Amino acid sequence: MNDTGSRTSQNGQTLVLITLFMFALLGMCALAIDVGVWYQQKRAVQNAADAGALAGAATLPSGWSAATSAAAAELANNMSGAAITYQPASVYVTN
Repeated sequence: MNDTGSRTSQNGQTLVLITLFMFALLGMCALAIDVGVWYQQKRAVQNAADAGALAGAATLPSGWSAATSAAAAELANNMSGAAITYQPASVYVTN
């Protein structure tokens, strides 16, 4: 008896499964890349904000306007096209 007749009905099934799994794998890779890019952009913005804050804090004894100018200059060096606002805050610590 010839056994090929029972296998012919399942020909191509592997191709369909591999195609589906490849699309799922491609989707997972795309998601991982997107999340990595989002995380890197978030870190770049945070680093620029931290650098601006440190530059402003270092020149704060010279006055508020000098501190905001230094912070803006440092932010412009790290992030082009960024717009921020400055708000003075007073924290009183006893002793």
